[in-house]
Amino acid sequence: MTKLLTILPAFVIEKMLKKKQHPEKRGMVNVYVCSHCHTQITFVYLDSGVTPDTIQCANCKKPSAHSCACRIDQPDSVWFRPKNMGEVKQIMENAFAHDEEQYITSCKKQGIGIKDLKKQILQNYIIHYNQGGLFSRKRV
Repeated sequence: MTKLLTILPAFVIEKMLKKKQHPEKRGMVNVYVCSHCHTQITFVYLDSGVTPDTIQCANCKKPSAHSCACRIDQPDSVWFRPKNMGEVKQIMENAFAHDEEQYITSCKKQGIGIKDLKKQILQNYIIHYNQGGLFSRKRV
């Protein structure tokens, strides 16, 4: 993509960058499709905000599910903005409880304790939250 941007006129690049900064609209439905196993993961935006272009696939666990931004009837998951820092901490604890084995493996690979890993991840969650980032959960 870098080569493509270098041949575009400056005004086109500026327009693309400005468009990218606008958050997704509340109520929009989005589908992520895994380029590895072709699993579809669906979300509906409960709040307006910015979301990642790529997420971890719920099926094969590879970071290869790409956003398609298309409409579908029954979303599996939703993007939302936590109400406060306590909710952000609860999201992190739920993630640990859900994928505890994955986090233990990560600790072993990095040579750190689980408390240190939780601290690092919580710091990243707080930065994401403070920058207007949305979090995901299963649709209820």
